[in-house]
Amino acid sequence: MTSVFEVVTVQVNLGARGRFAELHREVLLPACHRNGIRVVACLMAEVGQVGRVVDIYEYSSYADYSDRSAALEADLTASGYYEQIQLCIAGTIQVELMTELNGSAWAAVSQ
Repeated sequence: MTSVFEVVTVQVNLGARGRFAELHREVLLPACHRNGIRVVACLMAEVGQVGRVVDIYEYSSYADYSDRSAALEADLTASGYYEQIQLCIAGTIQVELMTELNGSAWAAVSQ
């Protein structure tokens, strides 16, 4: 069975990038680890007037993604993470699911 990758992208208000990074480091990533989610990459860059963030997480299957992401969402909701992170972002959080094709390329499935 091939892995499923969750690719999360968000734009961050530059004035709130410090708070965003703190929430990412101290709330989101520990919650991922508690829920057994493998963090593949976390990238942040300044692009014009915003910061651009791309996180990639790996799951063993679509069922694994469903179970673990639901547990993560409950964990983050209980901690107040979403209310705090909304103050830092410009726009919405975008999520795409991808799988490997022929061991090298990814195919995107928008969620």
